[in-house]
Amino acid sequence: MLFPYQFIENHSIYALQQWMDDLFLNVWCTADAAVDYNIDLLPDDLKEITLAIFYDARITTDYLYGPIERVYIIFQGFDQPTKDLLAQAYKNNNNVLDLCKQQNGCNPYVYSTLQALSEPLKNELISFYKSLFTSVIHLKAVQDKIGTIDSHYDEFVTTNDERKCPFCGLNSIKGPNRTVRDAYDHYLPKDIYPFNSINFKNLAPMCHECNSSHKLRQDPITSPNTNARRRAFFPYDTDNGYEINIDLTFSNPDINTLSENDVTVNLTSPTHQQEVDTWKEVFGIEERYKEKCASKTDGKYWFMQIHDEYNNLPFISKVFYSKGKHIQNVIKSARTNPFAAGNFIKASFLESCAKMGII
Repeated sequence: MLFPYQFIENHSIYALQQWMDDLFLNVWCTADAAVDYNIDLLPDDLKEITLAIFYDARITTDYLYGPIERVYIIFQGFDQPTKDLLAQAYKNNNNVLDLCKQQNGCNPYVYSTLQALSEPLKNELISFYKSLFTSVIHLKAVQDKIGTIDSHYDEFVTTNDERKCPFCGLNSIKGPNRTVRDAYDHYLPKDIYPFNSINFKNLAPMCHECNSSHKLRQDPITSPNTNARRRAFFPYDTDNGYEINIDLTFSNPDINTLSENDVTVNLTSPTHQQEVDTWKEVFGIEERYKEKCASKTDGKYWFMQIHDEYNNLPFISKVFYSKGKHIQNVIKSARTNPFAAGNFIKASFLESCAKMGII
């Protein structure tokens, strides 16, 4: 991830996650075998929308009323250590920062582990948590209480106004005045991890290519080859930033005939190498940057452009202004606004050409 997003700290839509926290930790995890379920056990706001949805004849799916009761009954059969384990699992899965950074002893909890504990509970929860994001949050009774995802998106992209996808740096993120928006990606996939489907610290706007062509259902914190934990960039990191170096080498010195197979992309970081390795694997970064370098409208154009710009200077200017100086000025200019027009790759591309002595 080339740069982190700034999290929107206050938005009414977060209330749904707060209600779910209360439901899981203070209703389900305290379910007493001697106390029959009653909707009055729910916090007032959750009770209100549960009843509103249940009695709305236009809504034919029971998203909350029945599932909440069925899960309560399952929890009634658990001993206290099992309830405590699930409470901690819930807290861990909603601590996306610590899961990404592998810190503070925070370990993820997955549906396969939940199935081993209780298949009926797993089946109830996977349907329940998916529906919160795909359906419940879009219902009028809920939106009247907490607002809409669209309103959150507008505020989000007003604050995060780079208009560039930080997961690739190549494609745009739609702004607040568009009639459509980019999708929120479940950074920790909702098919793998329970409890966090509406946690907005696990939801990040992402360009269509990153979301639908590359990341898909990939798990950024678990290696697909070994199932070992791995560190990943947290989309809303607030630390002092990190440095990612992009070094390019070309096996073919003729840029006009350069192909993706001629390009080697080396991505390194002095402080976040494991995160970089995860990022480039999940989002197909190397192949995408290779394509950029070999494209007629990117790498090959940059190469032609720098020649044309210098050759078109007046003769007298060239007396005092060498081509090497011109190249360095273009690189410096690109680095001042790295995410405009692919400048972060352009700068590395031109540096590599200069090192090879081909410009």
